Amino acid sequence: MAKEAPASAPIEIHDIALDGYPVSIEIAQEGAKIAIFDRLEDPETYVGPKEFDVVVNFRDLFVKRGLWNSCVPREERWTSLTTPEGISILGFFDNELADAIEEISWISQRDFYTDEKDCIRYYNLNKFVFGKMQNRAHLRKNRIDFLGLIRAGVVAGEMLGISLDEQVLIQTKRLHLKGEAEGDIAIGITPEDPQKLREIDGKHLLIADPAGATYSSVVGNLIYLTHLGIKPEKVSIWNTVASHKGSLFALGALKDLGLTGEIFAGGYSPALTSRYYLETEKGKPSVRDAGDALDRFLPERLRLRAI
Repeated sequence: MAKEAPASAPIEIHDIALDGYPVSIEIAQEGAKIAIFDRLEDPETYVGPKEFDVVVNFRDLFVKRGLWNSCVPREERWTSLTTPEGISILGFFDNELADAIEEISWISQRDFYTDEKDCIRYYNLNKFVFGKMQNRAHLRKNRIDFLGLIRAGVVAGEMLGISLDEQVLIQTKRLHLKGEAEGDIAIGITPEDPQKLREIDGKHLLIADPAGATYSSVVGNLIYLTHLGIKPEKVSIWNTVASHKGSLFALGALKDLGLTGEIFAGGYSPALTSRYYLETEKGKPSVRDAGDALDRFLPERLRLRAI
């Protein structure tokens, strides 16, 4: 049941249970927007839109579920023989791909975002990983719809040969709201074309992103689609690297939302930092914030700017 929003703007708030935890979704009514800047814990360092159509607030779900600042014990980490059903890690079988992911990690261990050569190499390595996955999965572009999560998700789509015109573009930004504890997550969402979004209904939906950390952006968008009555026939999530706990959460969330899904990744991360960055088995950065690294490969209109 919808609740009245505390602000005067025409916004509906719906509470749902996800994986046994309370999650809320705020939806601006037609002609309105959800102003976000004054609600941010640290607006001075924020880079992104000032308002959204939708805000999904996961609150402390990821902290309570043990993703925040976490590391899976060595004896519980996945191998080629123990990866759960619904999750595929190609790097367990492909040494060439595993080497590429190791080089991505090596680049990520330094402050590379402003280094043009490093960012180009980072881009090409991620494209190589997605290409390997594409060949293994025999991806046929005419059989899927692609949800391009701006920023890194859009670039990942282009790495797979899916142009901007072919993608269903949706602005997606992680937010930390006032009054919430460290590790709490909210997601701001604005579709570029709401009508095109509805065409996803009943289709095979692919979402790709180099970093599969908490999957909060992916799940937040799927919550929004579900609220709109849009139900993909199948959801495939592709990542350069997938986290252990995050990918398990995502599969459970898909089930809770009544969706059939799978996760396909090049590499595997057993740990997440206090900023939800992926870490390798050696405790080193894995892919870092792919959005910052790949922003330069977006068209100007889609690049994020300080406000």
